[in-house]
Amino acid sequence: MDYPKATSILLLCDCGGSNNARHAIFKEDLQKLADELAIEIRIAHYRTRQNIIP
Repeated sequence: MDYPKATSILLLCDCGGSNNARHAIFKEDLQKLADELAIEIRIAHYRTRQNIIP
C-alpha cells in the first residue's frame, strides 16, 4: 500500500533481541531510515514476553 500523505510511521516492537530499545545500532539504523525517507518514525515497545500467545 502507498500512503503519500503519511507524516509518520509507528512501529510496534518487542523488547528482546536486536530491536531492543537499549541497542544503539537499532536506533541509529532507524534514524538513517527516517532521514532517507524524510518521515518521522515512532517506536512503541511491548513489554518483555507480552507479545507471546500462550
